[in-house]
Amino acid sequence: YNKQGRYDQALLIYEQVLGSANEEERQRLLSGYSDIMIPRVKNLLEAYKLTVAQQSVDRWLTVDQYNQDALLYMINICYQLKDNDAMLRYAQIAEGQYADDVAFKIKLAEAMTHKVEKLADSWALLHSQVKLNPFHIPLVNTFTNTTEEYAGRLLKGKEHEMALNVIDTALHYKDNKALKYMKGLAYEGLKNYDSAYYYQKFYEPSLLELDDFKSHLNYLGQKSFHNTVSVSHLRARFGDDYAISTISTVDYTRLNADGSTYTGRINYAGRAEGKGVQGQFEWERPWTADLSSRLDVAWANKYFAKIALNAAAIYTWKPSWEAEAGLGFRNFYTKQNLFNLNLGISKEIEDFRLNAKLSNLYLNSAGQGRYLYSLMGKAQYFMNSPKNYVLAMGSIGNSPDIDLLDNQFYNSFNFFNAMVGAGLGRSISRNIGVSAIGTWYNFQTGKELDNSAYRNLYNLYLQLNVYF
Repeated sequence: YNKQGRYDQALLIYEQVLGSANEEERQRLLSGYSDIMIPRVKNLLEAYKLTVAQQSVDRWLTVDQYNQDALLYMINICYQLKDNDAMLRYAQIAEGQYADDVAFKIKLAEAMTHKVEKLADSWALLHSQVKLNPFHIPLVNTFTNTTEEYAGRLLKGKEHEMALNVIDTALHYKDNKALKYMKGLAYEGLKNYDSAYYYQKFYEPSLLELDDFKSHLNYLGQKSFHNTVSVSHLRARFGDDYAISTISTVDYTRLNADGSTYTGRINYAGRAEGKGVQGQFEWERPWTADLSSRLDVAWANKYFAKIALNAAAIYTWKPSWEAEAGLGFRNFYTKQNLFNLNLGISKEIEDFRLNAKLSNLYLNSAGQGRYLYSLMGKAQYFMNSPKNYVLAMGSIGNSPDIDLLDNQFYNSFNFFNAMVGAGLGRSISRNIGVSAIGTWYNFQTGKELDNSAYRNLYNLYLQLNVYF
């Protein structure tokens, strides 16, 4: 029957004989049964009749439930049919029956990889095997591929330290450019930009990716520099007045080995009545991978807040949330004191960053206290790096936002204030970056509701950054 191609009849006779055979005869007959099944299943697979092949192997396993060839066929067929649950079930049976067979260890790990919750276990299983068989090429290749998938998930979850350990383990057994690139991504997440720049250079972009890739390398190069000089210029004009007020700023930032930065800043304001100068010192420090702080103090002789103090703590929790809480104090030349409590939250969604901040303000003026607020929202879209972006923002409240109060263009307290703005940033080269932001403020003057009850203020902010 088998030679005539009448496989079902041949198998049926074998199954009838096996049913009445003793154990010794059964083992001999099972070998013949397999001799019929192997070419049968192979032909079905070559003809892409996967469902029929699966039915044949299932029949095979009913007769000989631990047959090594049958289990291997079934695992591979389930993989091709994308039946991940069945693949895992048969791989577990095979690994349990043939515990010393590396091939089944590999198949079990591959089956586990299709289950997100078992990806770490799959990697650990392969790691234990590759330590015992470091020169087993299929095993090492599977370990490398699984590491790529596992590390990618860790990076997506902001588990940068763990991802780095996983990648380094795999690179010990086989050099791999894709893993080196992912190592660069892990270093970027850990803010180790020197190493991130080095390892991400191993990536081989397509022609479509080339410009974005170069731009991102420029960003990493900028972040790896320890010195930044920034020059900025702010031009402001009221809608009902052609006079232009300006503020020019020069600052220098030094990045230290522990990740902290020191910034010295000088602001110069030119107004019709004269000029004002403000000096400012700022210190930022990361305390852990999730917690950092910022402190700044400023003093001015005119046109700015006379004294300004700010302190903030920033906490990041995985994978993409960030919260900020800050306290501040300002003493104005109008003999008013302003205390502020800022509460902010940010969320990253793919290439977007969304931010909301509530400024709670307490104004003390001539012994009279008043609660004020300003609510701001901002959305940024990043193009291949955080240095290349477009943004839109707006605020509303009964006080100007805190940035405008620092510049002291106007103080419209306890009246309607609103702002909308947009901007963009661009990394020109590894050493140079620029940005521009335009804003429009609309605020109530406090006069009677006539044509002059509301005014407009237009700002244009330009900045040039040099990294070295």
